[in-house]
Amino acid sequence: MEATDWNEEVYLLGVPALADYVDYVRNKTIDGRDARESTLIAEWLAADALFARERDSEPDIADDCEVRELPAAMRPLIQHVLADPCFTRGFDNLAVAFGMVELDRLVVFQKDITRDHGLRLQNSLGATPSEQQLFELCLPYRRERPKVRMSCAGPRKYVFNSESTDLRFLGASLVPDIELPGMAPAGLLAGTLGLMVGMGPNYMNVVRNGKRMVLNEGYHRAYALRAMGITHAPCVIQSISHNAEIAFAGGGELIDNAERLFHQPRPPILRDFFDPLKTKVLRTPKMRRQIQITFEVETLTIPYD
Repeated sequence: MEATDWNEEVYLLGVPALADYVDYVRNKTIDGRDARESTLIAEWLAADALFARERDSEPDIADDCEVRELPAAMRPLIQHVLADPCFTRGFDNLAVAFGMVELDRLVVFQKDITRDHGLRLQNSLGATPSEQQLFELCLPYRRERPKVRMSCAGPRKYVFNSESTDLRFLGASLVPDIELPGMAPAGLLAGTLGLMVGMGPNYMNVVRNGKRMVLNEGYHRAYALRAMGITHAPCVIQSISHNAEIAFAGGGELIDNAERLFHQPRPPILRDFFDPLKTKVLRTPKMRRQIQITFEVETLTIPYD
């Protein structure tokens, strides 16, 4: 396999379940089938033991993550973010603030980071990025839309492909009886159901609950900046005061692991990705994101009320 066909993933050991780690290596990495399970188990147990010791020695390391004010050069740029429809739609349900968040003590739930992508981000910034460059990397109010290939794969099946792993289903929406560009209804249009696919807001954000902050979006950027020696990064800070609000702040991993991330001693933090005793670099095939949408139509004749 050519070097361009694979990525290096920094995998955080001891955080996902042991069985998940073994399954990941055996089924998702290059040459993973040749890995000895006894070796994988020993690696995971060693990292887990280290985390266990740190739960005793530094149980509060993730508490009171430092937040500084944005530098003067960044503050005017906030207006561009606030004017971005992607931001207003994506962050309209919880209280938000902006600040320079300490990277090392951010709690993490993502188990792996693509080191190659982190290096690309570092190269794009250069050795000494300006405050505006740093802001636009973390809070990209102007950005290019990645290329997406769309195709019809059947009478009621459509496929979207992109090299961007940010490609996602954005929900469904009813549209009034307005004929949109490219539509050719075979009859008098009564309404349209839109099934939307695209990219997320892509703003680096953290969720604050009590004394802790969990990195919700922007793992590769946080990793790249920390690797460059940058200690604080501009973020959108979503604050919650009740566990019930977590469902409005992030996805399934954040919701499923909320108790461990926000309340248990010594959760995994971003700094752990730079500890060779807690991580393993694995080679994985390059992947692309694919979204498949299949719909059904059912026509009924029902009594008129």
